[in-house]
Amino acid sequence: MIPAATANAHREPGSGSNTFRLVYTCKVCATRNMVEIQRKAWDAGTVIATCQGCNRKHVLADAAGLLDLSNW
Repeated sequence: MIPAATANAHREPGSGSNTFRLVYTCKVCATRNMVEIQRKAWDAGTVIATCQGCNRKHVLADAAGLLDLSNW
């Protein structure tokens, strides 16, 4: 898994939605990807997305601390 190079969250202010869209750019193939993420997963879990360009896995968030990212 490779950390995403750039990530921008898009959400309507005050929408109170349980999901939001996030756009990130893959460091490997430079493909821009958009994913929809559950707010609960982002705030308290681990979010891993698959790049649509190279099919590699990217860690977008690890609020739960499940992954050892100290080497990255």
